[in-house]
Amino acid sequence: MAVDWLLKQWAPNLLTRPKVRIACDSLSAIEMAFKDRRLSPTDAQFDLVSTIWEAILRYSMDWWPQHVYGHLDKSNIFDKLSWWEKRNLENDGMAVEYRKELEAANHLMSIAVNPRFFT
Repeated sequence: MAVDWLLKQWAPNLLTRPKVRIACDSLSAIEMAFKDRRLSPTDAQFDLVSTIWEAILRYSMDWWPQHVYGHLDKSNIFDKLSWWEKRNLENDGMAVEYRKELEAANHLMSIAVNPRFFT
């Protein structure tokens, strides 16, 4: 959705191809997303990797992968983290809160039917 919005808002005014950086705290997922190999639903992070693949195929732009170290709040001071590391912590926090909302409303199982989600 974000890439689609960016293209509609900015691409008509750009003289060069848009560039999108995809940052992820799963090194294996970011590597898999940019490899030319067959993907299987049993692969780790299948949902994330297949979504990235779809975006790369759908949108004609330059894609840049970036690994971001995760869980750095346990060993570093927030102010010393990079911009990407701070965004990673914020997104992790929002994901935890959303999962708690789904659990409280008993909607978790109806939305996340993938058993790997719970391991």
